[in-house]
Amino acid sequence: MAASLEANKIVGAILTAGIIASASGNLARILYKPEKLEEPVFRVEAAAPGETAAAEAEAAAEKPLAVLLAAADPDNGAKVAKKCIGCHSVNQGEKDKVGPNLWGILGRPIAAREGYAYSDALKGLDGEWTYESLDAFIADPKGFAPGTKMSFGGIKKAEDRADLIAWLRELAEEPLPLPEADRAAAEEPAAGEAAEQTAPAAETRAAAQGAEQPTGATATEPEAPAEEAAAQPEPAPAAAEEAAAANPVLAMLADADVDAGAKAARSCKACHSLEKGGPNKVGPPLWDIVGRPVASVEGYAYSDALKTMGGAWTWERLEAFLRKPREVAPGTKMSFGGVRKDETRADLLVFLGSLSDDPKPLP
Repeated sequence: MAASLEANKIVGAILTAGIIASASGNLARILYKPEKLEEPVFRVEAAAPGETAAAEAEAAAEKPLAVLLAAADPDNGAKVAKKCIGCHSVNQGEKDKVGPNLWGILGRPIAAREGYAYSDALKGLDGEWTYESLDAFIADPKGFAPGTKMSFGGIKKAEDRADLIAWLRELAEEPLPLPEADRAAAEEPAAGEAAEQTAPAAETRAAAQGAEQPTGATATEPEAPAEEAAAQPEPAPAAAEEAAAANPVLAMLADADVDAGAKAARSCKACHSLEKGGPNKVGPPLWDIVGRPVASVEGYAYSDALKTMGGAWTWERLEAFLRKPREVAPGTKMSFGGVRKDETRADLLVFLGSLSDDPKPLP
């Protein structure tokens, strides 16, 4: 009898537990009404057949860095750099932040900023920050320097990296010359746009040809003297003396160094031909630039800013263009910032003046 009573208790307990469980489930469904998502929160997409191969082929077809730099836009690079300034200072003389100061980064030995505690990953690398190494690091920091403390994931778009590097290049008193690039490749992007619209490379060398060099030149080497200066008759001796007195750079031409100007013009070669009879490249040829009518090279697609200037490239105008292209030709597509140092502009002007069978007299 006792055993039967005990068995009944066990069965009753089991039934009670089942009833409670069932009631709890029903109550939960009444209180909580989950809704099915229209789309999964995490979507895993498999690559379609051949898609991976196509992506790899596209990557392989990516334009060379030199071409991208020739067409780079430092102004856009400044916008891209907003990702950097949270951790890096950029002005000369500023203290390091979470990352080292970026002034003068191009051409600087890797992990060489005095007083900054670099990771072993960077301290173990030899060489300096070239255009190529900087591009590789910005694209994939941890891939370039496994173990780096920098948590930034990288910039995947090649054009954005080129714009950023063109901007970083200007963070220097003497920007590093840009690598040479073919005009055909540099022009490729925009079928209807003038080549001059992008060619940062000819930094200061472009300056000679009225070619408003494309975009991207940086502030140190004369990049695009480019298109040609206002057509004004050569000043009379007295007027020339006055102009030279008013412009200290013109007064320096008599003592300028042609060889130093030739070195400064190396970066121009990326976008301009310098030899007699040379072809149009990203910018027009610079041979016989001094005294030549502005925007007059046959077959070259000048910007409206230069086509409407009129006049010729006098010493005065060419100097002004090399110093601040956008002030001389407002609206020019050329993003070249100008040649900062007076001595460099003087040397470059004398060199450009020598590119002629009949060089024009100095002012």
